[in-house]
Amino acid sequence: MSSDPTEAARARRRGRSGEQSRSRPAQGAAGDGALKQALPVALFSVLGLLLLTPFVVTPGTIFPFVVGKALWSRSLIEIAFALWTVLALTHPGYRPPRS
Repeated sequence: MSSDPTEAARARRRGRSGEQSRSRPAQGAAGDGALKQALPVALFSVLGLLLLTPFVVTPGTIFPFVVGKALWSRSLIEIAFALWTVLALTHPGYRPPRS
C-alpha cells in the first residue's frame, strides 16, 4: 500500500488494496471464454452419444429393444436442444440464418 493516507482510506472502503484491484481480471472475463469453449464441445459430445442408440438394450422392460432406445434418444435430444439454445442465445454464429 502507498503512504498516501487518502489512497489508503479509499482502499479500506473498497475492502481491498489498490494493487489487488488492478491485478484482478474483469468479472466474468474468464467464465465467458470457458463457456464459449465448453458449450460446443458438450453439444457435439451429446450428439455423438446419439450414435450409440442402436446399442441400447433394456432387458428389464417388456420391449427391451424399443423402450431403452426411445428413452435414451429422446433424453439426449432434449439435452442437445437445451445446450444449443444456450449456445444460440450467447453466440450469434450458431443461430440459423435469416431467410
